Amino acid sequence: MKMRKKLIFLIVLLFGAAGLFACGKTSGNVMGKADATAESEGYESPEHAVAAYIEGLKENDLNQMVSTFAIEQYVDNFDLHSYLEWMQAYQLQQAQWPAANDITRDLNIEKRKSEIINYIRYQYLALNKISANFNEPQILKTESEQKEFLEQLTGQLASMDFSSIKLNGFIPPESANELYGSEANGENLARIAAEYGANQIVSRMAVIEIGESQYALCFDTVEYEGKWYNLQLGGNLSLLLGIEIMSSGTIPLDIAPEYREELESLIVPME
Repeated sequence: MKMRKKLIFLIVLLFGAAGLFACGKTSGNVMGKADATAESEGYESPEHAVAAYIEGLKENDLNQMVSTFAIEQYVDNFDLHSYLEWMQAYQLQQAQWPAANDITRDLNIEKRKSEIINYIRYQYLALNKISANFNEPQILKTESEQKEFLEQLTGQLASMDFSSIKLNGFIPPESANELYGSEANGENLARIAAEYGANQIVSRMAVIEIGESQYALCFDTVEYEGKWYNLQLGGNLSLLLGIEIMSSGTIPLDIAPEYREELESLIVPME
């Protein structure tokens, strides 16, 4: 247990350094894709929802990645009354609108999709270790600075190659952070699930390889009527670990050799 705590502490420390950079086609598991919807019809488990997203990442298929998230289910089941009870405030531009008619529902759906895509953008930068400050513009006054910046960014984006991605398995969230299994955190997740009109929300930490690099990816997943979807990149477990929000739950696992065996012992292969 002492070694495990030390390992998780190292993961968080490693991410703190890496934070400077950051900020399916899975046959047999998808329950189909409904006509005229942005989301799939759901998956049989949280792990299958995550695996479908990672498969889309591997194939550079944005539609596949987005479709693994709850979109119409999220919009149609969102309980604004519960939201207002908890927040005791409402920001018209940021919050979901009441579904007063078809157009407001459509706008809510597009807003939900854009939020998902933004976090996918952040994850792309984190996985490619592209240095960026999301809160401030980069000042490029001279022509040479502008040219150098565009050449560098274009080269970094062009070099993205996720075709070698391999899903090694999952680290149980309770092993990643003891607070995840606490009564208080369980109550918090239950409250959020009720606000979203969902059965339950659970976090998952997937471990992937890209070439010689290894990463942990945090997800929140959500269940609606027995079907699972991705809810958010990052999410509850990522917050408990102190991961930068703009990194979308992406943790570089540059573990020292003496701790690699301990890390691998935590990984549960996908069934």
